[in-house]
Amino acid sequence: MSNIKRTTRTETTHTESTVVETVDEGGSEALRQAPVAHKRIHPATAWHHLQSFFIEYPPTAGSTTPPVKVFANDRQQVRIRMVLSPRDANGAYVAVPVDELRGMLKLVDYNTGEPLPSGWTVEKTANEYTHDTSVISSAPGTSDADYLPHDNRAQSGAQSGAPASDQVAVELFVRTRMANSAVRIAASILPPGGSQPIQTRPGASGNQFDSSVNVDARPPLDLSIDNFRVRESYYNHDHLSWFTVANRFITLEYQSRRVRLLRIENAAGVPWGPGINIYGDLGDFEANDWLYEGVFTICAKSPWSTYYFDIPDYFNNYAYVYDKLGEVQDYEDGAILFLLHYFDENQHFRWSTNWGDPSDVLSRNVILVDEYGNNHRVRIGVPRLGLQFQVLGKW
Repeated sequence: MSNIKRTTRTETTHTESTVVETVDEGGSEALRQAPVAHKRIHPATAWHHLQSFFIEYPPTAGSTTPPVKVFANDRQQVRIRMVLSPRDANGAYVAVPVDELRGMLKLVDYNTGEPLPSGWTVEKTANEYTHDTSVISSAPGTSDADYLPHDNRAQSGAQSGAPASDQVAVELFVRTRMANSAVRIAASILPPGGSQPIQTRPGASGNQFDSSVNVDARPPLDLSIDNFRVRESYYNHDHLSWFTVANRFITLEYQSRRVRLLRIENAAGVPWGPGINIYGDLGDFEANDWLYEGVFTICAKSPWSTYYFDIPDYFNNYAYVYDKLGEVQDYEDGAILFLLHYFDENQHFRWSTNWGDPSDVLSRNVILVDEYGNNHRVRIGVPRLGLQFQVLGKW
């Protein structure tokens, strides 16, 4: 093998991009690397100090800090809105982009200035779960009246929530899995080139700002099966194929209100995954004066999709009935829809032409996830071979 001498040349072009070229002298031309242009990294917007810096909840600095509640399901978020007024060394306002400030801001423990405790997570974007304090239990010794509306209005009291012309509003989001705990949250930011962070904690490195929010982490909803409803809707019976399809809607009610169900997960926590379908094939039963066999359900996520997964994939002499399995009617947002399919005239379904009838699966352990991010571990299905699809219990 020949000796190879490697040299590297670095050049800064008139566009301020950097070109690095590596040349292997005495070696094969194939070892020569093409020039690589590196993207210019823009520095952070320069600013020196903050004229104002506060958390809009509570809106008045120095007052008793009211709490806000959150379900400790590690999903539901509390929105923390901060208002800043960056200034240069001469006191002039600097319009720093919101995304830039969001990347610099941190949430800390008001008492110590340290990061939030383990089990508390800060995120930069909102997720799909609703935050409504009226359905969350209060901490011991605290009434609902102690929790002020979390409206994040501007400190000036403006209903629009818009900051002043020389201020920037930035949001972060907090979730937790630590039930029956609480943390007092402050905001912290380190100016570009600065050595000490500015915090909404008075006395911290000379900071003059003072605002925070107390977050109470409350246990997730743990409801009884009486809070679940199953509504029936029959809609399709085809006498030519001896085949009937019916809707079953699972809904949730709490405090005389409807709670939206976002999705169904199997017992392992996989959304819309295997292990959520119910079926029975090993016996005949009477219903509405017809003889039925082969009752099972398929979960539908939307008006246009159904989920087969582990149901039998072959119908004896009736493979075409898959056209009917996809017929979803009366889709309802906030409900979990099952399609109930059953046969009359003793029509069987099988796993394949060579395999025998599948064993009955009359119930399943599933997880229903509500709009607040709570898991409801329930058993669904039929108590016996038949059409009485329902929420059977909890697990």
